[in-house]
Amino acid sequence: MAAADHNIRALVGRNRGQSPRSYPLVKTIDFGEYTVGANEEAAFLTIPGGTLVRGMTSIIKTAEGGAVTATVGTEADVTLFGSINLNAVAGTVAPSVAKLAMDASAAYVEAEAQAIADKVDAVIGAAGSAALKGWYFAADTEIRIKPSAEVDTAKVAIVFDCVSFDA
Repeated sequence: MAAADHNIRALVGRNRGQSPRSYPLVKTIDFGEYTVGANEEAAFLTIPGGTLVRGMTSIIKTAEGGAVTATVGTEADVTLFGSINLNAVAGTVAPSVAKLAMDASAAYVEAEAQAIADKVDAVIGAAGSAALKGWYFAADTEIRIKPSAEVDTAKVAIVFDCVSFDA
């Protein structure tokens, strides 16, 4: 048996693999405390650098009382994580469009990577498989919400499914 050309085990600790940490990142937005106008963007969270976001889920705590949706994303693409119906019945739990698209083809992942300059898609597994997919943020990234109409009543919890790759 031939010896390896390089030994890089020392980079991650002798015979110790890296252990990414999976965690939820949760933010509750109470529009009763801070009104946001139609098509205005409000920053509400920062995704730490070195984080893979596997998806987003929203939980409606209080409905708005009128038809309004909101998109969630970054400054470069405020629709990145999908849309939330802020007038859904209290208790409604909904995965975002982005979460559902995680099982999409590699072509979808490549298109998303090209469309958003500050984001890098991460794909673990074979192309076209039901592999773990998401968005890797190398640097701290501000997350925003943009409602389609003025919001002054709704309360929503937004949960990001994250994996940290910081050593």
